[in-house]
Amino acid sequence: MRWLVFATLLLLGGCGFHLQGSYEMPSSFKTVNLTSFDPYASITKAVTKSLTASGVNLIGGNGPEIHLVADHLDRQTLSLFSTGQVAEYELVYTLKWQIIEKDKDPRDLTIEVRRDYQDDPTKILAKDKERELLVDEMRKEAADRLVRQLAQG
Repeated sequence: MRWLVFATLLLLGGCGFHLQGSYEMPSSFKTVNLTSFDPYASITKAVTKSLTASGVNLIGGNGPEIHLVADHLDRQTLSLFSTGQVAEYELVYTLKWQIIEKDKDPRDLTIEVRRDYQDDPTKILAKDKERELLVDEMRKEAADRLVRQLAQG
């Protein structure tokens, strides 16, 4: 039985399996400076959390700089009720960011997260809360994608 467990762990480790949220950062990104258009923005907090969870040291020095340039939430109509009111939206969260490394040109990157959102005009308060939770989830996903892109180099 022990050999079976050991063999399974060996196979999972050998195929490149990693737990979700666990990324091996290149040595050049083990220590970074994180700057943002707004140090108190929700996306800044989400990126900070994702980077530290991946073992990145945010006390900069001479390391590369990760600069969060801007974030934006857009809403596009997908469908209408027969009355003409909007029934469904597509929420599009966009994060623009840069990697600034010494002696290299800055790399501009964009992350886009999309979600469908069904609206119900009779339940305004509940739908507003649902939309807030959805946008928070989208920010977290954008932060996780940023970390994955860094891990890929």
